[in-house]
Amino acid sequence: LDVQAVHDLTKGYSNSFNSRVPDDPRIRYFSFAYYIPDPVLFKSLAPWLWLSHKIIKNAGEPQNDGLVGVESAKWGQFLGAFEGDHIFSGTAVEPIISPYVLELNRLRDR
Repeated sequence: LDVQAVHDLTKGYSNSFNSRVPDDPRIRYFSFAYYIPDPVLFKSLAPWLWLSHKIIKNAGEPQNDGLVGVESAKWGQFLGAFEGDHIFSGTAVEPIISPYVLELNRLRDR
């Protein structure tokens, strides 16, 4: 099992990559991020992200989506951070499940 890709996701590798591959001045870069707010158990429907969220939080990225910290996601013009976990960050599932998550959050916040 080749797990090299996991090493490519570290901050150290990302910094090395970014220093070797400069931005193209003809391209406008935008980014946004998701984060799971506390209490994580009520804000993410993906139990496997609860532990990874805590690990990333303890590593110095308190706002994270369970896989990527908000600060790590910033690149180019940052458009903001939004409530949600990594499962919802750009998947086809988001438009289907998000209304249910919003309703659950609304009911919980009553």
